[in-house]
Amino acid sequence: MRLKRFIQLMLNLRLDAMALAYQNISKRPEFSERSTESIVQEIVQAQWDDSQQRRMERELVKSRIPCSNAHIQAVDYKHSRKLNRDYFNRLTDCAWVESQNNVIFTGASHSGKKWLASVLVRQAISFGYSVTCYSITDLLDMLMLHRQQPLKGPKSALMKFRDRLQKVDVLVLIGLGQNSLTQTQCEDLDIVIRLRQKKGAMIVTSPFETKHWQQYFGNTPASDAICSNLLNSAHCFEFALASKKSLERPDNE
Repeated sequence: MRLKRFIQLMLNLRLDAMALAYQNISKRPEFSERSTESIVQEIVQAQWDDSQQRRMERELVKSRIPCSNAHIQAVDYKHSRKLNRDYFNRLTDCAWVESQNNVIFTGASHSGKKWLASVLVRQAISFGYSVTCYSITDLLDMLMLHRQQPLKGPKSALMKFRDRLQKVDVLVLIGLGQNSLTQTQCEDLDIVIRLRQKKGAMIVTSPFETKHWQQYFGNTPASDAICSNLLNSAHCFEFALASKKSLERPDNE
């Protein structure tokens, strides 16, 4: 009776994992021989692990991770993209986040750029870092939408949105180069990347090699700044690539 009451008290306190662990322990043959300390350690650890898993799930949803099933243990180093195992594994300790470096994945469709970016997102979240993911198109659309909203209070909606982008530990931008950009969009992207300098890390995926980015953005001050700020102190992984001819695009509006 005392055992059931103890379990019910834990449930009342919303310590469900602890209650389940204690219930399972009590059914083991060695239960009566175990010390109180060892039992407490096991049930507290169960509750901690459960809370961490729940936090992880919440943060993954909040981050809008591109591939929710991506995990470091499932990385395929035998894939034709020839991912450098040692180099990539060094990034999984997330020291690059602390150093405010960027990670760049380039390559054609289905080369695993988003999946590998998602692996690093999961790792960063597991280390307690905040992460926000956007496709380039969605990010630029949101910047435009916030710019059009009427001013309410001392800060505009655009400034508040930029502040959020600046404060997150890791900003992930998916699909740089998939669509042509107007001059205004290039300038918006330039501002976001400038705000991130010495404030946090970034992960960027692109279908084009970094050496062709200047051609994609065009010869403007904004494009020079974007390329310089993204690639300075960046870890670059370049896989099977889109053809150089596909870089051709309409002139910026």
